[in-house]
Amino acid sequence: MKNVFEKISLDGKTIILIIACFVIVFLTRQIFGLTPWYIAIPVYVSMFFLSLFRPRAGIFAVVVLTILFERFFTLEGFQFGRDIIKIYPIDIIITGIYTHILFFFLSGKFKNILSKSSFDQYIFIFFFILTTLYFLTSFFGFGEQSVATAFSTWKNYVFYGLFIFIFPIFLNTKENIVVFLKYFFAASMIGIVFLIIGFVRGEGLWTEYTPLSTEGVRFLAFPHAFYFSLAFLSLFVTARFWSSGKYFVLFLITFLFFGIGTVVSLMRHMWIGMVFSLGFAFLFLFDHFHRATALRMTGVIFGCVGLFLTAALFLATLFPTQSLSRTVNDMRFVVVERIISIGNTGDESISWRGSTWKSAMDSIQGKLLFGTGLGLHIPVESGTYRDFVEVRNIHNSWLALLVQMGCVGFFAFALGVFVLWYKLFRLMAQGSFMVGMRNICLTLSVYFFVVFLAQPYLETNLMSIFFWSVLGMTKSILLIAKYEGQKNDKPQSTLIV
Repeated sequence: MKNVFEKISLDGKTIILIIACFVIVFLTRQIFGLTPWYIAIPVYVSMFFLSLFRPRAGIFAVVVLTILFERFFTLEGFQFGRDIIKIYPIDIIITGIYTHILFFFLSGKFKNILSKSSFDQYIFIFFFILTTLYFLTSFFGFGEQSVATAFSTWKNYVFYGLFIFIFPIFLNTKENIVVFLKYFFAASMIGIVFLIIGFVRGEGLWTEYTPLSTEGVRFLAFPHAFYFSLAFLSLFVTARFWSSGKYFVLFLITFLFFGIGTVVSLMRHMWIGMVFSLGFAFLFLFDHFHRATALRMTGVIFGCVGLFLTAALFLATLFPTQSLSRTVNDMRFVVVERIISIGNTGDESISWRGSTWKSAMDSIQGKLLFGTGLGLHIPVESGTYRDFVEVRNIHNSWLALLVQMGCVGFFAFALGVFVLWYKLFRLMAQGSFMVGMRNICLTLSVYFFVVFLAQPYLETNLMSIFFWSVLGMTKSILLIAKYEGQKNDKPQSTLIV
């Protein structure tokens, strides 16, 4: 045991300590209903200093803890008696990472960062400054009078958005990015436990936060399904590199579990986003060999799904009174109903979105240039539903950004994302690593572009952190490619700009 522990890297040991700290907070909250301040403060201080001294480990810990504990890690604030301060465990770790950068920047160690900034980086800096100004003006009545709402919006757009600059600093080599992916996939594989629990108990854990607009239950919570979809897409677009490796069976099994989890979560917009992103990858990213592998993997998927359904239906017919059999039968009808309901304006969820988006567009009349400010509440009427809804929660991140920050903020954000995405699209990638990472980042970006239209991804930290991470990883890949081009002293640039 001692030899095994000695083989773990310093970052690995730090991650274990950070996770252990959070588990203490999580368990005490589950047992006692809240974490006493005399436990919370020393634990959170420890998490801060661990990420301060080992920021790369902090990044890995954020990914692992977000996937495994989702809202309990990202949306549970400090509680002192009846007062709740909306500073979350994820914020403590990220603050430690930012503090590390600040110390080294002031010491001059990172003084060359700004001198090497690219056009897209300046655009994002402008967007972050603009969002900060919007937040500051909320103190004087611009937007919503609730400063807490404006602050929460600022955090999602700026505090977590700064992750785009963190990756090129700490994940600036192929080895570091590979380690990041290993932690991501390892946490996602552990997350399969949640899927199994959902099947056993007949309903997924923590699914009560996202009720269905149709009949049935989710067997996997929305956030976990989202993480599964990212892992599924990443494995699919890199299948050429692992489908003939020694871990093929392991990857195939987890790959299928990720796909099943996404389906039984019953998140329709995810299905649509995956179809669009995989279609984009097939048409514009894959070469002949990638396409052959993709078709082969598609055949394997349909074959395994057919085998699974046949076995499940056989068991359901053989043991019709068992709870598992009832679950299989219910799931079959629910999935079909969810598919049919796509595009059905009579569906409660789709109808609510239509009414909410119309109200959001009405609120921006005459304010199209600069928007309404952060955190505005708008009146929504949909059938018997009557309420005031925060703009950031209208289930459309693109529209929420446009309404709150107007054309100036919207186009600044969109331009920064597009410039970065286009640079990677034009990258002449060489080698399995660069080709694989290019496929992953571009495919996941297209996926985000689509699903942003249906849920508040950019306004929810447990999901937006992965969007900003993909953008940060894109910058890391571009910088690595540029460095390799200079190192090889090629007459033509590795990047086509």
